[in-house]
Amino acid sequence: MLLYEAGIKFYGGLIFLASTFYSKANLWIQGRKNWRNILSKKYPQQKKVIWFHCASVGEFEQGRPLIEKIKTNHPDYFILLTFFSPSVFELRKNYPFADFICYLPLDTKKNAKDFISLVNPELVIFVKYEIWLNFLFELKERNIPTILISAYFNEKSNFFKGFLKHLYSEAFQSFKIIFTQDKATGDLLKHGNLFNQCIVAGDTRFDRVLEQAQKSFSHPVLELMTVDSDVIVCGSTWPSDRIALSSFIQQEFPEKKWIIVPHELHETDLKAWEQLLPGKTCRLSGWKPSDPVPTILLYDKMGDLALLYRYGKINFVGGGFYDGIHNLLEATVYGAPVVFGPKYQRFKEAFDLINLNIGFSVKNPEELKIKCIFLLNSDLYPYKSAILEYFETYSGATDKIYTCLLNEKLIL
Repeated sequence: MLLYEAGIKFYGGLIFLASTFYSKANLWIQGRKNWRNILSKKYPQQKKVIWFHCASVGEFEQGRPLIEKIKTNHPDYFILLTFFSPSVFELRKNYPFADFICYLPLDTKKNAKDFISLVNPELVIFVKYEIWLNFLFELKERNIPTILISAYFNEKSNFFKGFLKHLYSEAFQSFKIIFTQDKATGDLLKHGNLFNQCIVAGDTRFDRVLEQAQKSFSHPVLELMTVDSDVIVCGSTWPSDRIALSSFIQQEFPEKKWIIVPHELHETDLKAWEQLLPGKTCRLSGWKPSDPVPTILLYDKMGDLALLYRYGKINFVGGGFYDGIHNLLEATVYGAPVVFGPKYQRFKEAFDLINLNIGFSVKNPEELKIKCIFLLNSDLYPYKSAILEYFETYSGATDKIYTCLLNEKLIL
């Protein structure tokens, strides 16, 4: 634990140094300033508290269905929601189903003791692979029931390697229940003697994306783009994705149109697309009804990506040419096949979609081009049918978890 504590403090120090140069690191530091004073002054006392912690956007989307289920059915509970990443905090800091939203303090022993003393939760719910040792040990010491939902691990996870395995084995024992996405995760935890009380519930994101898909959404330019053209939506694109996509987009396909959503809507990212495709792009914010229908629309508005995917005949999900793909489910739920880069190993749904032949990983720009052209020229009805069956099979995790919490009397 001494090494872990030192490593955590070193990590915090690196972010502090980076905060001078990087806006996201600065948000990370500023958001955690004076957190003890803020909690002690603004946090209400004498409330039954359920604390949810989500690392970033993806984990929030997994936690969200359960938050809303509990808050709707048990409005007297006070929902505390913590985030690790500034990207999700800035996006969801006004989320209406949480009563209080803040950053998770750095996972030092003192921070964990102070935070839990101030918060005093009756139930703690972590999402996917949030394993913070000092927080978990402190929760266990105080006999506060803690669960993990939508958990997904494989043999390559750091939790099962070397000396870390022994350290994290104690942390896993801090959970009362671990709800896994699949049987393989539960088997891995059991056979590694890390945790036995696993329940296969599935991934709560299926429930979330199915709910999102029912929302009405339209925009004049989007409707015009799809009148007589196939549209490819490219969501959460990083610079490495931009490079992979560019050779395909630069070819002349007059009957194809593109909706491009950068992962972060910084001016530098938007200009990079415009410089790569000079004279061909139009920003959403700059389009007027009197303008021609754009061939390449740079969608420079936050928060709509999950709804935009409904316009794609096929969808490209970014991150796979960087450090890991973004949300495949929200890109697939409308029935379109999905294409992504080679870095997908941490995501069960990627393996599912590949095995069902409705999701396709490509290793380089040439493979990307070949696969997209093939799909655009294919009958997509079989893909849509397979996707519908996939979502019918794997939805319902939220209800399973909620019912179990009721039966275990973790929620009253």
